[in-house]
Amino acid sequence: MEIRKADIEDAALILDNRLAFLDEVLHTELPANFKEVTYAYLQANLVNGRLICYLATEQEMIISIALLSTYETLPTLGNSSGKKGHLYNVHTAVPYRRQGLSTRVLQRTIEEAKRLGIGEIFLDYTADGKAVYEKLGFTHLDKDMVLKIS
Repeated sequence: MEIRKADIEDAALILDNRLAFLDEVLHTELPANFKEVTYAYLQANLVNGRLICYLATEQEMIISIALLSTYETLPTLGNSSGKKGHLYNVHTAVPYRRQGLSTRVLQRTIEEAKRLGIGEIFLDYTADGKAVYEKLGFTHLDKDMVLKIS
């Protein structure tokens, strides 16, 4: 088993993993062009560095993964850099769960975010992942809202 930072060569493997993750978690049909736009996003952002992805692999198969999309906003009192990240697709394959892989992959992702000066990382979580995130220092927010435009 190897834990490493993903690069452009991993885009197709990450895409397959993301689609399987969404199917496992959401059990819903994806929009017609979802696969194509996701693959384009992965390719572009793995190259330009706005997507941080750490993988645990075994025999060229992803067994654990974390994707961090990074972006910049107006600096705030709580985050003067304005640099933020949103975690997606934190997932470990069923046979490898309860071995600390998600924690190790997340720790590497968070270390990279710190090196890049990212001041805040956000995520949506499932009940299965809640304890892992809390152990790593994530806290709950109480004032978030969203407006879905499309």
